[in-house]
Amino acid sequence: KCGDDGSLRVNGKGKKMRKPRTIYSSLQLQQLNRRFQRTQYLALPERAELAASLGLTQTQVGTRLQSPEADPLYS
Repeated sequence: KCGDDGSLRVNGKGKKMRKPRTIYSSLQLQQLNRRFQRTQYLALPERAELAASLGLTQTQVGTRLQSPEADPLYS
């Protein structure tokens, strides 16, 4: 978890705690899956534009495009 100052917290064993998994809305999934069907690779400007239009980070868009079938809501 992140601290109030933006720093990463560590658990009792000294390991970094992971960010919670992103929960995509049905609209976000629909748009990402549609885009994935058209092209499986997005250049950085395209990824940035798609992320901004969906209210996601570029990392979230890239992760989703890399493994859409891993999500049970993949259609």
